[in-house]
Amino acid sequence: MSDLDEVTFRHLRYFLTVVREGSVSAAAKELHLAQPSLSHQLRKLEGRVGVELFARSAGGMTLTPAGRRFLEGVDSLPSALRAAVDAAVRTSHAWSLGVCSGVPAHVVELVEVALEAQAREEFETSARIELRSAGSSRQSTLLEHGELTFGLVRLPLTSQRLVGAEVWREELGAVVGRHHPFADVDTVPWERLVSQRLLWFDTATAPLFASSLLAALGVHGWEPDLVVADTSRHILFQHVLQTNPDLVSLRPRSAIEPDPVLRWKPITGGPPLVERLGLTATRGTPHADVLARAATANHWITQP
Repeated sequence: MSDLDEVTFRHLRYFLTVVREGSVSAAAKELHLAQPSLSHQLRKLEGRVGVELFARSAGGMTLTPAGRRFLEGVDSLPSALRAAVDAAVRTSHAWSLGVCSGVPAHVVELVEVALEAQAREEFETSARIELRSAGSSRQSTLLEHGELTFGLVRLPLTSQRLVGAEVWREELGAVVGRHHPFADVDTVPWERLVSQRLLWFDTATAPLFASSLLAALGVHGWEPDLVVADTSRHILFQHVLQTNPDLVSLRPRSAIEPDPVLRWKPITGGPPLVERLGLTATRGTPHADVLARAATANHWITQP
């Protein structure tokens, strides 16, 4: 039994390919292996099984009686394994959803409802959505490593290995503390923003969003001094803005209001700044298919 423990699916794949192709040379070409290496692996398999599986001749490889019995037992294993994997994926409804900071609660709920609807439609059961806090860039790594099922990130996407759909877009406004000079005005013109410092975030968490936003500010003539602070929790965000009367932040209104401390003001005098949030999954996975169907059902804009 210890020898059989060393038999891997790779060995079975090599065996079945040689049976199908009829020779080691043809099978090696199909498998993109060197012929001596494939021959060595076949000998290893025979050694672990304990019998010769092939009769070798100048004309090729033919199965021995033992080899034919072995083929009967393992021929269906690849298709059975594929079916088992597919079944496991389709019946596993504990989906982890990464959420970047500052996402409004109603957007998270919107995505949860959409994913649960897909689970009910496809699997006739509900999905259990487990939320996990992670920056947009970090989510790319977690998705590619299989540690997240879906991600809720700021667009644009940071990796070609991901697919996504825009689930929400909203205008950015100026957010200030209640003692800030902007707190009592109805709107903030662009020309008044240029003297303000900007509360910023670690650009590594969403590098493409950060660069595109700074480029948009530059078009409007604002190249602000950036104040990077830990605002991962809302109370920290409130405190920084309350204690710095020349500091503003740029956030969607729905991410701030209602708030007893902070004030949100629309910015006037130019094209609006927009934040886009997207649902993403790893390209080529069953979860990417779920995302695509959810995007169609909810009329979300898919991302290239």
